[in-house]
Amino acid sequence: MALPMLAAGASAKEAKGWWSEECWDTETLVSLGAKPPAYNKNAKVYEIGAPEQLLYLSGSWKSADTNKDGVPDAPRDGHYVLTADIDMGPLMEKIGQAIAKASGGEAEGWMPPISANKDETAGKTDGWFKGKIDGQYHTISNLRICRSEEKYAALVGYLGDETFASPSIRNLGLVGKCEGPVRNCLSYMKVKAKELTGGLIGSIETGGAVENCYVGGSLTVSNGDGPVSGGGVAGAFAAAEFLKNTVSVVKKVEGEEGAALSGNQPEKHPNRAIFQSANAKVLQSRDQYEKELKWNFKNTWAWVGEPDAGYPMPAGFVKAGNAPELKVAKDLAVEEPVLLLDDLPVNWAAKGTQPSIKVRLLLPEGKKADSLKVFYGRSPEKLTDSVDVPEGGAVRLPLKDPGQYYYCAAAVVDGETVTVPTDTSAPLPLELDDGVIDANPREILCQVDETYAQVNLNWLTDPAVTDSKVWYRAKGENDWQAVKGESVLHYLTKGWEETQSHSAVLTGLKAETTYEYAVGGTCRGKDCRSAVHSFTTLPNEAEYGPLEGTGWCVIGDASFVFINADPYSGKKGANIEADRAKFFAEQTAWAKKVYEEADCTWRIMAAHVGTYIVNFNDPAGYPSIREGRQRTDPNSMSSTNMTLPSA
Repeated sequence: MALPMLAAGASAKEAKGWWSEECWDTETLVSLGAKPPAYNKNAKVYEIGAPEQLLYLSGSWKSADTNKDGVPDAPRDGHYVLTADIDMGPLMEKIGQAIAKASGGEAEGWMPPISANKDETAGKTDGWFKGKIDGQYHTISNLRICRSEEKYAALVGYLGDETFASPSIRNLGLVGKCEGPVRNCLSYMKVKAKELTGGLIGSIETGGAVENCYVGGSLTVSNGDGPVSGGGVAGAFAAAEFLKNTVSVVKKVEGEEGAALSGNQPEKHPNRAIFQSANAKVLQSRDQYEKELKWNFKNTWAWVGEPDAGYPMPAGFVKAGNAPELKVAKDLAVEEPVLLLDDLPVNWAAKGTQPSIKVRLLLPEGKKADSLKVFYGRSPEKLTDSVDVPEGGAVRLPLKDPGQYYYCAAAVVDGETVTVPTDTSAPLPLELDDGVIDANPREILCQVDETYAQVNLNWLTDPAVTDSKVWYRAKGENDWQAVKGESVLHYLTKGWEETQSHSAVLTGLKAETTYEYAVGGTCRGKDCRSAVHSFTTLPNEAEYGPLEGTGWCVIGDASFVFINADPYSGKKGANIEADRAKFFAEQTAWAKKVYEEADCTWRIMAAHVGTYIVNFNDPAGYPSIREGRQRTDPNSMSSTNMTLPSA
């Protein structure tokens, strides 16, 4: 048996027809032999035991009950299980013949992805998969997925949706977009796509995490538009949680038809260790997985082959007797020059030191480098200086003046240049510290709390500033009071662009009173303070509105109203759009009443998101914003024009 072989490529390019669509309608699927999965009423699961049933799941979800068994044919929140190994080969051949007959040209058989028709206007029963798929350690073989023009090319194109449901796919291999955890998975396949191409996942995004996974095979990115994203494990890693203890034995990652793989460090995490290279002996050793990476070989994983010449396999496949045989190369020989920097890139050096850069050049047997250098300079667009890398690979950059530098490494082998980063227009940053600490607080934020008696203060400093403090007094008083605050070290990647954030709370304040304050902390044993600022507390007439997150207050001749622009009841099955419209109407009617009673020149409304964007899809449905009155302040150069949605 073999794990799924997923590929995205062009099918017949002749006259347009059903075969050229990214998703096929139910009528077309049925004409190709597709059949609904069988519903097991006792277990409350949809059973998939034949290729035709897997084909039926492709494209749009089917909420109709055509076979009259009392449940939808294939709902997007269903629980699906594989009851047998599925060989898609004969059905793929049959589909290929149907495409060839309809298009008049030769074509391979394929099927659209499951749950890949998600778009911004998709209906509520369309698109994203919200249910469960359990392979029960069965395998799907000889499957081809084609999606040449759109995103989400995978067996399951889009997992999850905006309601934070918890879909799951287990005991089955995937490629696709990940916004949740992927653990203890094996992927061994051939993938070809236009963008965001990975051996395990196309893109790991917010909330996504990958841990303890084994990835092999090969992948090709086909895009004539220049730089694209592709990788042995994932094509992109965007604001995800982590990727760790994952092994890639992908034979080749390449671009074709004008595609260029960038292969650069992420700009926001330039000092993060993306990977560690390992030789064949390490990659084929059970000890590496069990003792070093701490994979669970008691319950989750099994080992195939000799202890020093094998590979890991999910234990369920081995116990079920369905373990696919992986064609893992024994020597993993280097076929092309590979240039690497330290596992942890150097991006900072202390004042008066010379940063050490370690370069590793891996060459095919019998090859020799013509040159190996590290280029560096002040501008990322132009690296003006270079140093030769000696035998052993470690070189020191002779930097003298503190400041920001950039660098990359380049090797010439048989007239061909290999660089790291691959895209030399974005070299690695390196800061030579000047030793100076700027202890001045910055980005000071003063916020009212639930009542006039409390004010919250937040500010940022250099990480060397600790022991947060606020000094304050009522204006006109002589003595300062001190309040101790709290601080937290923040960073995208530890050791790179770190910032200390501080916060403190002032309590027991008087209404409609002006206070002076300064924020700061301790740096090298000395107090450091900001300049003196001031705030005036709210009047005691501040009240709340009809919903949580709403309120109002009057300050001087200005009336402030705060609304919650995106509320809904949260009840299961609730009509979100209707709820939002109802609550929005209640809030705007209340706001109109507040403004009229306050009778202030300035009427100001604030919301945490744009009210029209959230509550109105069609600009034609916007309420009138001309209702209100216009007043002119004789002591001001400005006039105010009240802009309220109509109640």
